[in-house]
Amino acid sequence: MRMISHLVLVVFIFGSTAFADDPKAQVLKCFSDYLAKFSSTEQNHDLSEIKKRRLTKEFLARWHKIVQSKEADPLLLAQDYEPSWKTNVDIELLGSSAAKLVFGTNSEKYCLIVGLKKVSSGILISSSKRCSGE
Repeated sequence: MRMISHLVLVVFIFGSTAFADDPKAQVLKCFSDYLAKFSSTEQNHDLSEIKKRRLTKEFLARWHKIVQSKEADPLLLAQDYEPSWKTNVDIELLGSSAAKLVFGTNSEKYCLIVGLKKVSSGILISSSKRCSGE
C-alpha cells in the first residue's frame, strides 16, 4: 500500500512538472477552461478564478480599459464565439513569449496572438490581439 501511495505521488509530481513546462498545454487549458465558463448557461458566469490563475496582473489591470475600447471580451477579443472554437484549437508557439491560436474550422476560423510570460508556476497570458489581416 505504501509503495502505491509513493508511486501516485511521483506520478503527480512529475505530471505536474511536465504540464508546467509545456506552454502549449497551459495555453490550451486556459482557453478551454475560459470558453467552457464563458459559454456557461449560468446567468452570471464567473471568470475571475480562471483570469486570476491564467493571466498576468498587468493584463488584468488593463481588462476594463480593453472592454471599453474594444467592446469585446479582452481575452477573446470577440463579443461571442463559435461552438467549434471549444473543440478545434491549433496552437503554434512563436518563440518563448507568444503563441498563435487558430480556433474553429473552415469558415469559422478565428486567429489570436497571445503574449506569454513564464513565471514560477508556469505560463501566464499577458496580452491578446487579433492576427494580421482579420
